[in-house]
Amino acid sequence: MRATIRNIQEFLPEEYKVIWAKDGFNVSVDASKYHYCDPKDFYGPWNKVEVKYPFKPYLPLRLYADDKKNLTATVYRYVPLDIVCNMLNEHGGIDIEKTRNNIIR
Repeated sequence: MRATIRNIQEFLPEEYKVIWAKDGFNVSVDASKYHYCDPKDFYGPWNKVEVKYPFKPYLPLRLYADDKKNLTATVYRYVPLDIVCNMLNEHGGIDIEKTRNNIIR
């Protein structure tokens, strides 16, 4: 499935910890009052989110990285959702089945 702002927002509730792409790339994307996102609440819709631990470096994220030297083991603050969409689409879009099967409750 092509990543869009709308369908990424479906995966932002707390139980989804990792979004998987079709080529195996994965990344943690979170939004709540406890994360680096906007708005900072539990309801959204969010326009900026917290991203963590991408499987491979994605250079457009670097601007938002806490640790610019270790791009796969850092937190990215207030990342615009269009950047997250582009990142996932460059990896084939969202693997809906794998993402839904890896729910953490």
